[in-house]
Amino acid sequence: PLLAACQARRLAPRSVARLAQNLRVRKSDAEAALMRKSAAVCAGAFRTTMAASAMLTREGHTEDALAATFELDVRLAGAERLAYPCVVAGGANAVTLHYMHNNARLAPGSLLLMDAGCSLHGYASDLTRTWPLDGAFTAAQRRVYDAVLDVNERCIEMCVAGSGASLASIHRASLQWTFEHLVDLGILRRDDPAAASKVQRYYPHAIGHWLGLDVHDTPHVGTETALDAGMVVTVEPGLYFPPDDDALPEWCRGIGVRIEDDVLVGAAGPEVLTAGAPKHADDVEACVRRGFG
Repeated sequence: PLLAACQARRLAPRSVARLAQNLRVRKSDAEAALMRKSAAVCAGAFRTTMAASAMLTREGHTEDALAATFELDVRLAGAERLAYPCVVAGGANAVTLHYMHNNARLAPGSLLLMDAGCSLHGYASDLTRTWPLDGAFTAAQRRVYDAVLDVNERCIEMCVAGSGASLASIHRASLQWTFEHLVDLGILRRDDPAAASKVQRYYPHAIGHWLGLDVHDTPHVGTETALDAGMVVTVEPGLYFPPDDDALPEWCRGIGVRIEDDVLVGAAGPEVLTAGAPKHADDVEACVRRGFG
């Protein structure tokens, strides 16, 4: 029926392909409702896990205890399964993208990066938060965290239907904003001829991807596709500073931060489906400290 309708309107083959691509990633109202539920369940499990992390750290547990806490909580809330294996990376482990061992001891004073999601009635959520296991960021951790948060929020603001924005254009903007923060942090010089490659060294992934029935739904739709109402994307900037990188100031070595949200694109503006998981530094600290009792 789609092809016949396009032929009747005498659309060029390229226009037909573009329309078909958009239909693959745009969600119906019913699908959007399920994605809200999946994201809400995921965000609730993050709150539970963040609060539990303080006690689990004091008791000497390893990273996999937080993965188990998250999975139990999403399943109790109705999710049938995880959307993908949890990434639970404490301290310098957060510098490794897609760290999967989850077997290191939780260390007081370190940051914990957790990337996890659930599948509810077939629809996936995908969320990342980074928090201090002591319930308080150090000054160095807070500087890096606030830089990533700023990029996260500015990129989310670009997720507006009809604006001409695409995942690719949002990624390009995120690179520029990340560069500005790296300069402000004293990690890069503005006149460094190798600045572009160094930004990609410390931020070595894309800003996001399509989200729906799969975590990457669907990889067949290009990132230059203009955002349209009903599409759901992730927005996930990050900064990762290897502990053995002599080019870095000592104060930031070993710090890894990523902040990821699921965003429903709308004509009136973006809807952050994962807003239930705290991400402003003061709210993050308060959530972790709930577990001190």
